Amino acid sequence: RRAVTLEKRNRAGWETLLAAARMETKDEITMEGLLREAAQAFQRYPDLEAAYLSRLADSLRARGLTSEAEDEVRKIALKNQSARGDLSVQQARNTLLRALATEPLAEQIKAYNSVVDAYGRGAGIAFFDGVVTPFVGHLSSLGEKAEALRALDRASGVLRIEPRSQLAEDLKTWRKMVSEGKQGVAAPP
Repeated sequence: RRAVTLEKRNRAGWETLLAAARMETKDEITMEGLLREAAQAFQRYPDLEAAYLSRLADSLRARGLTSEAEDEVRKIALKNQSARGDLSVQQARNTLLRALATEPLAEQIKAYNSVVDAYGRGAGIAFFDGVVTPFVGHLSSLGEKAEALRALDRASGVLRIEPRSQLAEDLKTWRKMVSEGKQGVAAPP
């Protein structure tokens, strides 16, 4: 504790403190408090802050506090949307993949729509590749052609699509593949 008190950005100190606390107690609330402190200490370092907040979200989710966990994930994505789009896309993708793994189709669609609305506004090809195509591929693999086309339409309404850009071409290609029911449309990894 003394090491992180003297130097808040001492990552090794935080990891040691977290490991010691884990060995000393099984109290998740204490661990979550430490993870919040660590994230605060690294707020000027988006990768590290996001890593601690992701661990916090995982802990909250494990305790059944899914809405609080999603709030933490949303904070990461929104904070980094303009300066660190990669972190925002990664958080959005993780949220979607979690829904695909655990929710029925109707809830998956709600999760996708929520992610697109929250994080996709003005985003570009990284968001399309990381969030839209895995979901459209998933729907296509389930034979949900109409839902896949709706997912593409929703993304088209919020993404920043420049005429004749790679994103515009990829969107057109995906729309054609889904419309024609082409095999080989990839589902998420």
